[in-house]
Amino acid sequence: MLFFPAQLRDTFVAARLPCRGAMTILLLLLILFNDRTNAFVFGTNPYGVLREALLSNGCRDFDTDWDDSWDNKWYGASKVHDDHWACEIAIPFTTLRFKEGTTEWRFNSYRFDTQTNTRTVWNRIPQNQLIANLAFTGRFFLKNR
Repeated sequence: MLFFPAQLRDTFVAARLPCRGAMTILLLLLILFNDRTNAFVFGTNPYGVLREALLSNGCRDFDTDWDDSWDNKWYGASKVHDDHWACEIAIPFTTLRFKEGTTEWRFNSYRFDTQTNTRTVWNRIPQNQLIANLAFTGRFFLKNR
């Protein structure tokens, strides 16, 4: 099982539910064949709503390269606190397709907050690129599985 815990600072989340169209969400992007062409996406928001997708073609175009019809087994939970929200995402290795014995994947995490109009990433992405462009991911090393 692959575990991702996160703690995100948001004072407005605890104060009230976001207004219509407003959201904050954390997305994790995993490239398992180190090709920067295809990826798995997993995400959640402060209220535990889960989302997953498959990305193809380097995700150069959201309309054609983002497939949210993919539905697989994984787990996520969120909890809102006074000054932050926390989440845990757990992905069984059987949900993922990868070459056996691989010790390096590509990874990025994205945080979208439409209340403050901010986007935060783990690995820097140039402003003129789509935020999910797979060319701008960092290295993620696996230890004993």
